[in-house]
Amino acid sequence: MNLEIYDTEGRLLISSFPRCGQDTVVQIIPPAVIDSLNKSPEKQIRLFEKNIKGETISSYTFLTDPKFKPIGILHIPYTSKSDFYQSEMKESLGKRFWGNQVVLVFP
Repeated sequence: MNLEIYDTEGRLLISSFPRCGQDTVVQIIPPAVIDSLNKSPEKQIRLFEKNIKGETISSYTFLTDPKFKPIGILHIPYTSKSDFYQSEMKESLGKRFWGNQVVLVFP
């Protein structure tokens, strides 16, 4: 699974994409995406995008410190034609949700 971590301003910090594919990694998250993420009550959004490679689903989620202050943005891109990736994304988001709930209950 590929993932990217950006700072809260949308600048790329680290990516799991192979070095030879660096030109395919977006270096800056568009301001509209960051704005939508800030306005989202769940602090996560999914975007459906079409490009020359086909359709992709992108999941953006705030990474937070123990006091729930945003410290970064996690971006997970998926190809929409893959049922495996869609089920993995749902499972991953579910685990993240329950992990945050545990942190709320046991600070």
